[in-house]
Amino acid sequence: MTRSRFSLPLLIVLLVATAAPTSAQSFWQRARDAAKSTIQSGVDAVRKDVERRSSAAINGFMGDSTATAEASGGAFAPGATVVFELGGDPGTLPGGIHVWGGAFALTDDGALEASESGAFDVVLDGPMPDAFTVEFDLLASGATPFIQISVASESGDPAGESYVIVDGESGLALGSASGGEYVSPEIAGADEIPVRLAVDGAEARLYLGDALVASVSDADFGQDIRVQFVVDGVADVPVAFHGLRVATD
Repeated sequence: MTRSRFSLPLLIVLLVATAAPTSAQSFWQRARDAAKSTIQSGVDAVRKDVERRSSAAINGFMGDSTATAEASGGAFAPGATVVFELGGDPGTLPGGIHVWGGAFALTDDGALEASESGAFDVVLDGPMPDAFTVEFDLLASGATPFIQISVASESGDPAGESYVIVDGESGLALGSASGGEYVSPEIAGADEIPVRLAVDGAEARLYLGDALVASVSDADFGQDIRVQFVVDGVADVPVAFHGLRVATD
């Protein structure tokens, strides 16, 4: 995998910010297709390597990854030091958020709602350490959003090679240098999707609520000052991030 996959969604965000509404969706569709293609190409490459070595069957993520809590440290444990948490007045943009494009505002119950496709960064006071957690409940109301999450620089460039995908049509994905594939297809059409990510250096674990669904041991999220969320697939039904929290150990 190359870093170009991260640059594309950011470029799309900047283009959408100035494009006419009629053309915006086609740009976002290209971003969605490109991300899916990136994931699948990684899957195909690893699968071929596994077949050459006559390895066991592939389940969930591949390479050095596993999908069992016993092998990967058990239930999700949020970081002890909170470096970002949603807060503010309804109808406003919370502090610590930078918007690249789209429409975002806090709801009456404190969730960050996206009423159209776009992207935002959680801006941190300092570079992300090796160990951190990200958690939120995605309130989708049956919509099929497509969200890509990564660590990024102030200019929006990716800090590393790893990312998380929340795809309301296909499932969750935790991408790394060894590739990956969609897991948890049961989230398709769900009203609420509890997403939890725990990273400790090269070890990364993705949870659906308390259930571990994917893990990798070659993660590279990088260390920089922003966590970037690219949000696609928002049309007639808005989506919202409830309880968005970034913490470190």
